[in-house]
Amino acid sequence: MSNLFSIQNGLPHGAIPFPQIHSKDFLPLIEKGLIEARQNIEAMKTNPLAPNFENTIAAMEFSGLTLERTSAVFFNLLNCCS
Repeated sequence: MSNLFSIQNGLPHGAIPFPQIHSKDFLPLIEKGLIEARQNIEAMKTNPLAPNFENTIAAMEFSGLTLERTSAVFFNLLNCCS
């Protein structure tokens, strides 16, 4: 499954391809985003290096990009279409 919500989806400026999105697309990507975020958090917890900005704050900021982008599209569509 290609990630329609990925910034690398081929559209200019990482635009969301709204006409191609269906309700069935959300659950697998939200589940994938949760798994990725948990894995990234676990990697931060088990990192043997001394904590610094890059491996704590920056790592936390980017730990859930799939979940963040997918849920942003979901909630925007939910709010505009309900």
